[in-house]
Amino acid sequence: MLQSVADVIQALGSNTDGLSEAEIFKRRSQYGFNELPEKRRSLVLLFLRQFQDILVYILVGALVLSLLLPFLEEGRETVESFSDAFVILAILLLNAILGFFQEYRAEQAVALLRTLTGASSRVRREGKESIIPSREVVPGDIVILEAGDRIAADGRIFRASHFDVDESSLTGESRSAKKDTELLKQEVPLAEQRNMVFSGTLVTGGNAEIVITGIGTETEIGKIAKMVVEVQLPETPLQRKMQRLSKLIGAIVLGLCILLIGIGLLYGFTVQEIVLIGATLAVSAVPEGLPAVITICFAIGVRRMARKNALVRRLDALETLGSVNVICSDKTGTITRNRMTVVETWIDPTEHDGERLLALIAASNNRAALPNIGDPTEIALLRFAQDRGIERLIIDEEQVPFSAEAKYMQTRHGDRIFLKGAPEKILELTGNRGKEQVLAENERMAMRGLRVLAAAVQESGERMPHIIGLFGMEDPPREGVANAIAEAKRAGVRTIMITGDHAKTALAIARQVGIEGDVLQGKDLDALTPEELISRIQKTSVFARVSPTHKLTILEALKQHGCIVAMTGDGVNDAPAIKGAHVGIAMGRDGTQVAREAASIVLADDDYATIVRAIREGRMIYDNVRKFILFLLRSNFDEILFISTTLLLGFPLPYHPVHLLWI
Repeated sequence: MLQSVADVIQALGSNTDGLSEAEIFKRRSQYGFNELPEKRRSLVLLFLRQFQDILVYILVGALVLSLLLPFLEEGRETVESFSDAFVILAILLLNAILGFFQEYRAEQAVALLRTLTGASSRVRREGKESIIPSREVVPGDIVILEAGDRIAADGRIFRASHFDVDESSLTGESRSAKKDTELLKQEVPLAEQRNMVFSGTLVTGGNAEIVITGIGTETEIGKIAKMVVEVQLPETPLQRKMQRLSKLIGAIVLGLCILLIGIGLLYGFTVQEIVLIGATLAVSAVPEGLPAVITICFAIGVRRMARKNALVRRLDALETLGSVNVICSDKTGTITRNRMTVVETWIDPTEHDGERLLALIAASNNRAALPNIGDPTEIALLRFAQDRGIERLIIDEEQVPFSAEAKYMQTRHGDRIFLKGAPEKILELTGNRGKEQVLAENERMAMRGLRVLAAAVQESGERMPHIIGLFGMEDPPREGVANAIAEAKRAGVRTIMITGDHAKTALAIARQVGIEGDVLQGKDLDALTPEELISRIQKTSVFARVSPTHKLTILEALKQHGCIVAMTGDGVNDAPAIKGAHVGIAMGRDGTQVAREAASIVLADDDYATIVRAIREGRMIYDNVRKFILFLLRSNFDEILFISTTLLLGFPLPYHPVHLLWI
């Protein structure tokens, strides 16, 4: 990105005619295929991992004792003799199966990243063009791109014509990125790398030729895949408490065994009697019904959440929701609609019928097509015209196609010429007539975070075009988001916006929806130590121009600060942070499949307000689970106290283990 095209091609040992067959074979041996590695974990080991828990170990011990007891008790062994063992085994298997499917689903997020690259690519090799499978692309290959192509690997652009790429799933920007071949003078965020293209993104306009700089795991999407694999699912608050409870129960069982030996020696019990009493006390100490109760409680919660448009993929996310005190939300597609919209216009007061003419220019000086074919900005202008009942005129000649260099578009329709583009450029083309007023209105809209375009017309007989008005566009907030954020704040839940968009745009949207606090950019984030970030994060509620790595850094700082974090998002770039959060939430309607697979909860309606309703439901579920646990522990304590008292008084054993399993 900081090298000239010639330097990049030379460094890669390539040329504009492409690589030779011998060089391709050599590079494939060196770099492998252009695909993400598929690391398969043993399903058997994944299943056995579900038994790595202290409470499970205790239940396994109770299971072994339950299998041995029928042989120690007097009488003939029957199927009923092993009923308590069957109950414990069923509980163990149910929890293991649920845990297995949760972890198996989480791994599918990486598999889905492999589907984002194009199936085939058009390459030039030894001066000849051909279509090859995208997995066969190697560094140094020359790839030709056109509108509609899915880019197969990262590359440096060396020829471009009106080239636009939709990078929203990777960067979070809702509008297409304008690309060119110009050399960048300094390191910039991913969203501002104009001379680079990235694997998995989509060409929306124009054409270009690129030289491949990275394939497979060396691409930006490959780095995200690596982060998704490396990020571990965090322990939930309930899991941490259950771990402590399991250790406490283990200590109680151990203490009871020591007590049992003492009682046995004191009263002269036989070995069979000591084992029977030990099994009884152990079973009374273990709340073997606890896993089943929690699972049932969560299952009921899943049904209730589904009715509120929140689809739960991991059961433990339900109880964690009740503890969430920070929501980290992506801007594009989560807080906003991910749809550019004209929200304000200014019309020259001297212009007769200016609104109709402004809409006519919006519709006609346009190459997009509804509902969503073309550049998001042009689609927004088409909707603006459609809402006012204006039909587009046929383009007789596209005199100046829109480009980053030209900064405007000019079309001829019969004897009229329409123009649209950057206000400064349109003013220059119109002889700077009304410059002060136009620039003042432009500045007013820009201060609100709007993207501003000017429209002008040159009528038949006129020497120079004149400005008709301005369009102010943005990706507006979703309905109800501001109320949901306010409700969350009243419930003690803080909202933080994290986006790859510009700081000014992010801050404008944040203020509209009621998010308060400072703004911090990704480049500033890199300069902070972890301790400084933890300090700053208490006052910062908007993070702009961030990368997937930055999102994980922010998430880790919040965890270190003691926060229980819910991370929402819809793009590929959100997947690592979604997986690493205590509760990962993805958009189900407009979100990417990768984000949905990494999430523990998917919103069916993509409504931010659903998150707040889900947190309220989560708090109710957590409260119910807590009450169940207290009830079971109190019951078990009563059993231990009763059995211990009868033993110390020298009375016969009041219960057998099977009786306790059904109390």
